[in-house]
Amino acid sequence: MTKPKTGRPTKYSAARAKLICDAIGSGQTAREIAAAQGTPWQTICNWRDRYPEFAAQLKAAQAARAELMAAEILEIADDSSADFIEFETPSGRIRREPNHELVQRSRLRVETRKYLMEKWSPKEYGNVNRLELTGAGGGPILLEQLTLVAMERLQAERAAAASNGPKMIEDAEDAPRLTHHKVK
Repeated sequence: MTKPKTGRPTKYSAARAKLICDAIGSGQTAREIAAAQGTPWQTICNWRDRYPEFAAQLKAAQAARAELMAAEILEIADDSSADFIEFETPSGRIRREPNHELVQRSRLRVETRKYLMEKWSPKEYGNVNRLELTGAGGGPILLEQLTLVAMERLQAERAAAASNGPKMIEDAEDAPRLTHHKVK
């Protein structure tokens, strides 16, 4: 006999999952979508963990959102329409000055989008830090070479330890004798 389920029934459905993924793909966040639907945003996260088909749809939607953000970054960076402010001086002359506030705000918008893209899609938009080791002439490193280098280092360390460290006892006759005393 199966145990009856307790708690509220889920409101998850394929149609609702598609609606959520379409909204995420168009740039909305899970919190915004959940608020609009009157659902706790954690419910969307639970559905992602519970329904593999929803997790796959969500991943595709997040990739679409990252592409949308890339397009937004280009628009923000290319828009120079309000980069300067014109104002009239007391003498009646028109002066142009950089609009530092707008430029800084645009920089913040770009950097925020870049950060989110890197976090949401690190394989596509993250920084790649890679260390590559190569052998002579850019060729492969041979394991035999690594082993020889490691053995040479080990021998050098042992020789240094033997000359600087405590003397090893080679013969049992040279070993100090331990005596036991009774404590009264």
